[in-house]
Amino acid sequence: MTPTHIRFLSLLYDYRCLSDELFTALTGEANPSSILRDLLEQQYIKQIEYKAGKCAYLLTREGVDLLRRECDIPSEVYDGKRGIRRAYYRASELDLHPRYMNHQLHTNQFVISLMKEFDKRKIPCKYLNEKESSRYPSIRPDAILSFADVDLLIEMDMATESRKQLKEKWENYRSFLTSPSFAYKERTIVVLFAVAGTAQERERIQLIKHTIYGSLMDLLLSDIDIYVGSPKTLMDVVTKRIIPQTQEQDLPLFFIGKTLREQHRFSVSPATNFRSLLGASFALYVRKKQGDRLLMEEGRLQEFFVDDYFFCPAKTIAKVLYIQRFSSLFRSKYGRPFTYLIVGKNEYEMYVDFSMINALGHSNVFFTTYSRLKQKPFPEAVFQFDSFGNIHHFKHYGLSERIFETHISMLAPQ
Repeated sequence: MTPTHIRFLSLLYDYRCLSDELFTALTGEANPSSILRDLLEQQYIKQIEYKAGKCAYLLTREGVDLLRRECDIPSEVYDGKRGIRRAYYRASELDLHPRYMNHQLHTNQFVISLMKEFDKRKIPCKYLNEKESSRYPSIRPDAILSFADVDLLIEMDMATESRKQLKEKWENYRSFLTSPSFAYKERTIVVLFAVAGTAQERERIQLIKHTIYGSLMDLLLSDIDIYVGSPKTLMDVVTKRIIPQTQEQDLPLFFIGKTLREQHRFSVSPATNFRSLLGASFALYVRKKQGDRLLMEEGRLQEFFVDDYFFCPAKTIAKVLYIQRFSSLFRSKYGRPFTYLIVGKNEYEMYVDFSMINALGHSNVFFTTYSRLKQKPFPEAVFQFDSFGNIHHFKHYGLSERIFETHISMLAPQ
């Protein structure tokens, strides 16, 4: 057996099952069939048809034994939490029933794509598969990727779990979020809930979001972020939001702040100083000043707390539902109203998500998009939805006189 053969076995040990295409993605071997044929002939791996015309590979007991010898994997190790334990997985523990292999392959494909992005940016990243992802109590994500001070908890959804099963999953997350392990955690936790393998992707995503809001809404203000979307969408979340934040960079927020500052004459700063008062994090604190005082225009103090909704974080929905609490805390400290401005990619996406759980109709919550901020005067850029799905922007900076703009149905994607 050559080092290449051993590497193929090692990859199967880490990823549990792989297809020809995933071996190519991991190794760069354009045609891995000769290596796989050798391993099959020696019975170090087995080939399983998991659906018509689709096959993947799994390790055998002989393959695990060879890997242990070649890689000097010990029989036992001392674990500070569990004492002495076995240091390797048996082939039977890595084995998968054919009905679960498609799910594992989709998980692996997403993980491999993410790992390539980390490698491209020269960011060290550690991968833990579902068998190894028990570092957090009560939950068992399909995979964990650890980098910097962040743990990405990956959940792959193939539209096979019922609403009841989804609720059970989130109840497990509730147990985790209320546990001492979460309270004393040392790392930032982000859940990526990827939806794949279904023609009704949009509907499935909305169902998952609805179960999250119904099960975890009161805990979403804690130090966890949950994102739901296709693997492609979540790749953007990781590369354009999560990785840049670890490097103290956030281009969407940078451009939002730049536009508010240069085109709308707001002073812009991070809202970090208000976290202890409000019990939640907001991205930006923007205001207009006249000397040392906040500027009053058309009867409204020009002061806003701003978040973006570009990547649809579940936490923003929770903030809107708890807006009265923030208003009460802010008014008791400063004697003035708390006003929240949410900047999204488009009106339709925000309407669908926020109307799902009646998170519209708050008088001190306003919406806009980045393109509106760039193209319109501030009162026209800012809008609210009414309960019938109408969009209204405003006549002046007081944001009190509404002007009907359009109905949300006119903005629905075709």
